[in-house]
Amino acid sequence: MKRELERAAAEKLEKVNRSLQRHLQGSVEEKEERERELLSMKKQIATLMQRLRADPAQLERLQSMLSVKNGGIQDLRRKSLSESFGAGEEALLN
Repeated sequence: MKRELERAAAEKLEKVNRSLQRHLQGSVEEKEERERELLSMKKQIATLMQRLRADPAQLERLQSMLSVKNGGIQDLRRKSLSESFGAGEEALLN
């Protein structure tokens, strides 16, 4: 009788041990999956930040817009200087 109880207890302990091992393995796998997801998200964020900083097409568009604006400013300066000199010359001639 005592031996049967010991054997039943040993079987029960083995069953609980296997269950705990499966649970632990599942927890470890879940943790690893979450770490992979986190790493993937970090990579996506880094990629997006790099694109925001150095998107060649966006930089080209901005440079083009800046060039156009600078050209417009230069034209206005020339026109302003021309008008200023023209007015001065007119005053000298009159």
